[in-house]
Amino acid sequence: MPLPPSLWSERFTPQSEEELVVSKKKVAEVKEFLCGRLSSANTLILRGPPGSGKAAVLKALAADLGVQVAEWRPMARSELVDGVSLPESFLTFLTQADRYSRLQTVGDSLMSAVNRPCLALVRDFPFTFLDNSWSGNNSENGLTRSEKFVQHFQELLQRGELRRAVFCFNNSTDDYRTIKRLFLQSGSSASITTIEFPPVAKTFVQRVLDNILKSQGLKAAALGIDTSALATECSGDLRQAITGLQLAAGSISASAAFAAVAGRPGAAGR
Repeated sequence: MPLPPSLWSERFTPQSEEELVVSKKKVAEVKEFLCGRLSSANTLILRGPPGSGKAAVLKALAADLGVQVAEWRPMARSELVDGVSLPESFLTFLTQADRYSRLQTVGDSLMSAVNRPCLALVRDFPFTFLDNSWSGNNSENGLTRSEKFVQHFQELLQRGELRRAVFCFNNSTDDYRTIKRLFLQSGSSASITTIEFPPVAKTFVQRVLDNILKSQGLKAAALGIDTSALATECSGDLRQAITGLQLAAGSISASAAFAAVAGRPGAAGR
């Protein structure tokens, strides 16, 4: 049996709807999409600040509904997948959930893979595919590699082949530019559903922190930890708050805490 994740932000990821602490309205919106539009030609964009629960909500609800979530994993820009370029591999990943409706992953039996609908989740979008410095001056049919990638992506979107794809974006200017370039300028805005996530409320953040300490048999007063202050300082970023709590409890090093906050999402999701 694998050991539990060393990061509390991963160990205490919500596993079901009842464990979620984000806005109930947003939970209901995502659930409505999953229940009512899973078979329609809609692509889902979840947008909001870091640690606001975007991916966590999707995964928890999908688990409750028996929907399999296959997640794109970031790779080195020079890496090939079975001899295929990364942009092509990425686009294939996005479309296979729609083409086959099922994805069999490690640990799935054949029966479970056949009976479970699938969504393709991207919470770390490969921005290098849009970077001209990555694509260089190489061109094909007058298009740079990044322009060709955008064109292919938009063609798939227009044909409705990304209807089982879910994208998580932060509310930064760069993320909005990416959304605008890929989705809003594709001529397929009618087939895109966007759900905006607010920061997690302070009271919810503090409740999570207190529950984590309780589950670990720790007392805030004995450790000199002020969970109310941590909940305020995180500005609604639940992942940051949980990592700060773990650091204050002496259960993680400062370098590991920094990597956890700057790196992949955990409990609150991207």
